[in-house]
Amino acid sequence: MASMLIVSFIMIPSWIAAFVIAFAIFSIDIGVIGFMTFWGVRLESVSIITVIMSIGFAVDLSAHIGYAYVKSDGDRHTKAIKALETIGWPVFMGALSTVLGILVLATVQAYIVQIFFKTVFLVIIFSMIHGLILLPIFLTIILK
Repeated sequence: MASMLIVSFIMIPSWIAAFVIAFAIFSIDIGVIGFMTFWGVRLESVSIITVIMSIGFAVDLSAHIGYAYVKSDGDRHTKAIKALETIGWPVFMGALSTVLGILVLATVQAYIVQIFFKTVFLVIIFSMIHGLILLPIFLTIILK
């Protein structure tokens, strides 16, 4: 988590936006770990390692939207609209292609593959919800 915060501060030109992005990533991780238990995934070494590996997806989706918001011109609402118009569709398509790419793993009966599929699937879904819906709302409320 600390490394995500450092990278956010380096790459995002607004400290407040970097904190909001880091909070979104933390929220994604908490949501994924919570829903893993509903999906029958035990919290053990394989599942936690997969969550840690999948953090990159969460960073990717949130950071793109946050950066586009900070770099857009206009008032808060205009910046959110411009950010979603500029980068929202590519972020959505990247997430969708990842989900489609891992769907084949759902048919594999190996334990590690099942854990990987479930974890990455949850990370992508939560990242899309946070990056495309919640993050623009929070940035609009918090940043001026």
